[in-house]
Amino acid sequence: MNTQSENKNTLRILHLEDVHRDAELIRERLIDSGLSLQIDWASNEKEFINFLENNKYDLILADYLLPGFDGLAALRLAQSHSPGLPFICVSGVIGEENAVELLKYGATDYISKDRLNNLPQVIRRALTEVAERRAREIAEAALWDRDLQFQKLSASVPGMIYQFTRRPDGTYCMPFSTDAIKEMFGCSARDVREDFSPITKVIFPEDLDKLMASIEYSAKHFTEWSHEYRVQLPGQSIKWFLGKSTPEKLADGSVTWYGFNTDITERKKATEVQEKTLSLLNSITENSTDAIYIKDTQGRYLLFNKESARITGKTPEEVLGKDDYSVFPPDDAKALIERDKRVMESGEVKTYEEVVTTIQGPTTYLANKGPLYDIEGKVSGMFGISRDISKLKQREQEMKKAKEHAEESDRLKSAFLSNMSHEIRTPMNSIVGFSQLLSAKTLADQERLEYAKIINESCRRLLNTINDILDISRLDAGQTIIKRKTFQINKLLQELHHVHINAFMQKKIELRIKIPPALTSLVIFTDEQKIYQILNNLLSNACKFTERGYVEYGLDLIDNNLEFFVKDTGIGVAKEKQEFIFGRFNQEDISDSRAHEGSGLGLAITKGFVTILGGKIWIESQRGVGSTFKFTIPFQTAPAALSDLAPRTVSVDNQMSLDWSKKTILIAEDEISNFLLLKTILFNRTNAEILHAHNGYEALEMFKNNMKIELILMDLKMPGMDGFTATRKIRETNQKIPILALSAYSQPEDREKAIQAGCNDFINKPFEVEILLKVLAKTIK
Repeated sequence: MNTQSENKNTLRILHLEDVHRDAELIRERLIDSGLSLQIDWASNEKEFINFLENNKYDLILADYLLPGFDGLAALRLAQSHSPGLPFICVSGVIGEENAVELLKYGATDYISKDRLNNLPQVIRRALTEVAERRAREIAEAALWDRDLQFQKLSASVPGMIYQFTRRPDGTYCMPFSTDAIKEMFGCSARDVREDFSPITKVIFPEDLDKLMASIEYSAKHFTEWSHEYRVQLPGQSIKWFLGKSTPEKLADGSVTWYGFNTDITERKKATEVQEKTLSLLNSITENSTDAIYIKDTQGRYLLFNKESARITGKTPEEVLGKDDYSVFPPDDAKALIERDKRVMESGEVKTYEEVVTTIQGPTTYLANKGPLYDIEGKVSGMFGISRDISKLKQREQEMKKAKEHAEESDRLKSAFLSNMSHEIRTPMNSIVGFSQLLSAKTLADQERLEYAKIINESCRRLLNTINDILDISRLDAGQTIIKRKTFQINKLLQELHHVHINAFMQKKIELRIKIPPALTSLVIFTDEQKIYQILNNLLSNACKFTERGYVEYGLDLIDNNLEFFVKDTGIGVAKEKQEFIFGRFNQEDISDSRAHEGSGLGLAITKGFVTILGGKIWIESQRGVGSTFKFTIPFQTAPAALSDLAPRTVSVDNQMSLDWSKKTILIAEDEISNFLLLKTILFNRTNAEILHAHNGYEALEMFKNNMKIELILMDLKMPGMDGFTATRKIRETNQKIPILALSAYSQPEDREKAIQAGCNDFINKPFEVEILLKVLAKTIK
């Protein structure tokens, strides 16, 4: 389109630009500068070629990046059609490397769009250079007629001026050349006047074919010849020359060029250094694991490295020349642009933590940003280097949480140890204190019985605490053993009711069992002892924290899982503390729980047992209303043996007495106090004859020498020969004598080991007197 009327002083310009706004801005700047001009605006390659072929121009202005086209291709078209026509690149994203490439292929100059105020000056300079070049060519032509004057003039011109001719037969000669030919090519003008070969001999071999091909192309298309090549004279270093000339067809069919050669060795060295530097910088940039980018003052990307492309999913081609709104969501883009603007305004390098949305989602970056300056010292843009620190931030958060967890763990452990100290010292205080009171001579029988009862209850409490510690230790060590068997679940529930009913009656709390009729005869295959202990802990817990109302427990069959429950109308658990209630060193309120005895480990043990049985446990609770603990285990059935379906324990009568006055019992026990306890119990309650062996050796010898022995109570840990070994040796000769293991060993595997050694049964120390007597009654026929 024509933007101004033509007159004889009007400057004809062809402007290649795909952005109408930029084209209008450039036109206004040129008009404001006082230039009289006519501009034809082409937005693509087709329009550009059409204008070139149908018009003559004084100057070409061209953007560098266009859709499907670029400034270098435009330059070559312009050179082909109008050799010598000034060509100025006006672009926002050309970059130094591309600018050098344009100049190498004949561009007159280049200028950045953010420096358009300098464009009129650049145009005037280019036109002046063209005018000077044309004047020089005219002058040189005139000098051919005045050889002497020309020689004097050419001596002051850098490089070599020449006439080069291609004859119709394809041979070459150089009819004229200035004296500089000697220094540049090592021969005289006379040497090449008829034959060009002396020069071809010193042209670098790798460059000769390309040089001759360029000459042939210029001869065929009558385009201006311009070529860079290397020359090496004998004993000298390689030099770079630039040759330029214009072809003309002679009447005899020859083609002759008038031009000049100039030494560009220093410029090439500088360019090579620059290219190496740019290549090194490019290599560093492209191989960096940090996002590296450069923007102009308008926030448009000039550089966008591979890491930037990787994290955003955008290619450099999609981003260059555009701002952050083409890369990031609007909110992120707005924040980045504002921050970059502050960096350029401040003129200082700044460091930020930026959270932006990448293809991996919100990502935290540590960004170092600083301004860039042009040769005049003005801010021309900014650079940025951003490093992904998301994992580092995550680790910081994890370390912070770990620190908080450790501090909380230390606090809970301190509270736990304080609780354990209380739970151990309290019953121990009663045991020691009332034991001392029992020795008083003035003590009445009723008081003695009351004190004995307190000591017994304190012992039970202490034993429960020790058992809890042992259970939690086995769970922590992964040494809890599962022993599955077949049993009837309703009998287990009834037994729990029998065990707990007295405690509930004392607190006037109703204890209920709820089981669907269809499950009353249900036989299951799992670890009966673990199920018993889980429910026992939950019922004890419910009784402890319920002051009125009721406690109900039972089960149901849901999705092939047995779902047990224990429901109470107690104090309940606050919602925010329910997730911690099963913690190993957690109670809802340790300080407040002092109103209730216990180690605080019951729920942690319960959860551990449920987990190893393949189930899960949870709580449903409301503060002040009550709690329901529920747990599931996989439902399994197996053929039931009659012995498996028997009750797991049997009740015994208090103060049970047996007449064993004609029986002899051997007690193998190295601790005298334990022997005296057993002897006193058995003598007072059975009248049996008691024998004492201090170790396994004595037990073995006494058994061999006394045929009256009908029962052996065997301690397992004794000096010399332990109870396991003594039992095995006795079984080598006698399979019938009942042997009952009595031991402080409490691990399930210890019981199993004792049974395998030949013991008939196993009782843990400390033991219940009535339970001991009942087991003895079952053992002795």
